Amino acid sequence: FEGIAYNSLADTNFIIQETISSNLSPNEYNSNVFEIRITTDDLLTSISLIESCNVMWTFDSTSKGFEGLEFITHQKTGKNYLLASCEANKCTIQSRFEQAVANLENERLVVLEKHETTQNNSCQWVLVGTINLPSNLKFLDYSAVSTYSQKSSTYIAITSQENSQVWIGIVEEIDQCPFFHITSTEKTDVHNLPRTIVNGNICQIEYCNIEGVS
Repeated sequence: FEGIAYNSLADTNFIIQETISSNLSPNEYNSNVFEIRITTDDLLTSISLIESCNVMWTFDSTSKGFEGLEFITHQKTGKNYLLASCEANKCTIQSRFEQAVANLENERLVVLEKHETTQNNSCQWVLVGTINLPSNLKFLDYSAVSTYSQKSSTYIAITSQENSQVWIGIVEEIDQCPFFHITSTEKTDVHNLPRTIVNGNICQIEYCNIEGVS
């Protein structure tokens, strides 16, 4: 499992499975989202599975699928979506190796909408569109995503393991697909996670395993 997102409307959590084998091709992989409910009492905590739904997005590797996940509501329409971030830039494993010799490109978020189970089809999370992140966000990898509201603005935080950094931006609603737009803040966007001293250099990465942000 990778990303986890809380649905405050239903008091449930979504957990994403990075990749699973595709039913269509042995060289293709999809993803899967579990919706769970966590309940507690004085004696124990229990987790119950509500539903498991495939994500209609194709990967070319088992190791560079979806890492970050966030639940978000479009306030104007009242519709709910998941924002998913790929670990590898461009959502392809090839781009991860190209980055050593080429300029990094900014990441994108995948916007997913749930199609409920019908008599003929299982539930699915289907692609609504993709959001290109601002050009000043160029991480080697992407490990987690989270949004939070403050006053009249909604902010988004995106982390990187390899860079050991977190980027802060602003989420704005739009009326057409993919229904959200992400911009940079007026302040410093990229923040270093704690650094350490190595051979007199005071800015060496200390933590390179940041997998979640909240």
